[in-house]
Amino acid sequence: MNLPLHGRKYTWFKGDAKWMSRLDRFLLYEEWCLEWPNFLQVAILLGLSDHCTLVLSIDEDIRGPRPSRMLKCWQDTPDYNLFVSEKWKSLQVTGWGGYVLKEKFKLIKKALKEWHVSHTYNLLGKIVFIKERLAVLNGNGEKVELL
Repeated sequence: MNLPLHGRKYTWFKGDAKWMSRLDRFLLYEEWCLEWPNFLQVAILLGLSDHCTLVLSIDEDIRGPRPSRMLKCWQDTPDYNLFVSEKWKSLQVTGWGGYVLKEKFKLIKKALKEWHVSHTYNLLGKIVFIKERLAVLNGNGEKVELL
């Protein structure tokens, strides 16, 4: 049985995208198809390969890798741009261009997670702590309004 392909028309393509074909497939027993009639065969383009990853699923919830994200509050944090710039330049990865770019994105994503915890995690708690500290330093015990 040739399952319909979801997500893309082809599973392989040549670099110039002029040559494409549906090379990759799942082979299924007829009994499986009777047991689970809601099979989905989904082609997902991942990584730098010229072949798409095929996912065989019995439910319709197909997820790819978690994308990298950037929180708007990071731009307001002092030294964010400097951190990203210096970290990117310091990452040493060898290989061909696409591989280097992919690996550097993975490494910068990990570094940003660590940076996020140390700079913006529990921001409200840090603000309360600084307000209390300023009141003590003020000496008169009055609440200090920062915002």
